[in-house]
Amino acid sequence: MSEVVEGFVTFIDIWFMPLFFFIAGAAAFFALGRRSSREFAVERAKRLLVPFVFGMLVIVST
Repeated sequence: MSEVVEGFVTFIDIWFMPLFFFIAGAAAFFALGRRSSREFAVERAKRLLVPFVFGMLVIVST
């Protein structure tokens, strides 16, 4: 059983990062279909930069 799982994990490992980037690109493509480039950039900034800055302040200050 362990050999089967190991073989499966080895096969999936090859495709993990390309699949991740494909899914991220598809999500961005569909998100851009509903909003303008500016709205998309502002939304990404809110969703990514705000938690990043908060995390950096918390991590650096400790």
